Amino acid sequence: MPSFAQRFRQETLRDSEPTCVSCNKEIRPSARFCPSCGAPIQRPQDKEQNLEPTGSVKNLWLGGIGALIVLVVSIFAGSIGREVVTDLMNHGTDPTSLEFLGAIASEANKVAPMMVDQETELINASPLPGVLVYNYRLVNVTASEIDADYFFKTMRPRVRTQACTTPETADGLLKRGITLRFSYVDKTSEYLGRLDITSTDCNF
Repeated sequence: MPSFAQRFRQETLRDSEPTCVSCNKEIRPSARFCPSCGAPIQRPQDKEQNLEPTGSVKNLWLGGIGALIVLVVSIFAGSIGREVVTDLMNHGTDPTSLEFLGAIASEANKVAPMMVDQETELINASPLPGVLVYNYRLVNVTASEIDADYFFKTMRPRVRTQACTTPETADGLLKRGITLRFSYVDKTSEYLGRLDITSTDCNF
């Protein structure tokens, strides 16, 4: 079976060698099915028409992003998280302050580091003025094996939709002027990029 990196390169059209995604055997440019394993061959023009990732790449995006949003939600839904936020709000603490965001990050860090799926590790959460940062590692790829621009372009609408439509993140964070930042590094800790979601992204 091809590695995750090989499958990702094929999905993002960076690997131009005519190989089968299922068995990694060479194929003729005109082939519609792999002569070795019989798998259907997706042509580059098909990929340009349908940029929706498939297989494990899709699982990486959907699984990882779903997990990181759920993690934020769990902080607010859990009794400890609610108590921390309620106590800070009752004392008039500015939601965009390091004190407020540091308390939320501390709750997340009680379970970090942790694997959120087979490809993605939550390293930790950290506060910045007005920004709650979640730091993630893609544990099976290096920066040279991933098209980071395509990766983040594809992820952004999914993150935005989930963050803007989940009450705990929308009402608990974004509407209070807090930016959600999702930062990624590769398996060697080389920086890949980040996504910022603000209330403006949600038209609040």
